[in-house]
Amino acid sequence: MLDKYSLSFLILLITLLLPQSLAQPAAPAPFPPPANPPLPPPSPPQKAACNGVFVSYVANGGGSAIAPTNPSNQAYRFSGAVTVTNNDVKELKAWHVFVGFQFDEVLVSADKAVLDDGTPLPAAVGKNGTVLAGFPQSDLKTAIQTAGDSTQTEVQVQLTLVQQILHYTRQ
Repeated sequence: MLDKYSLSFLILLITLLLPQSLAQPAAPAPFPPPANPPLPPPSPPQKAACNGVFVSYVANGGGSAIAPTNPSNQAYRFSGAVTVTNNDVKELKAWHVFVGFQFDEVLVSADKAVLDDGTPLPAAVGKNGTVLAGFPQSDLKTAIQTAGDSTQTEVQVQLTLVQQILHYTRQ
């Protein structure tokens, strides 16, 4: 039989001779983290990616109330811009663009364009929208013809609109 000192010595010896962990061997040192892969180049803006005629509309903020103040039928002034860009290899002759509206707007002014049907401004453009035609610059050349001169390949039409908001009150 082993006395308590011999047993303690035996346990110490076994502990020193066994591997540090019986559950799992030590993992090898990790490799350095892989370098971040290069990011793809940023996608070009939609206008630059277009190989034809690019049209955009931007509303310039919310409307502002205009005189006279009438809580039941208040008029508001809005503005926006329509841009037509010819990115095609062919010249764009006599450009026209449709602009849709949601309410009964009145188009008060449109620089660089006229209403396609010849209606003078101001004109009701209604819920169905309207077609604008380029004037005085009715043709848009190509970037090839103009060495990329955007003043000849693009037109931006500033629009001013009025909309009346009807407020109904219960009686």
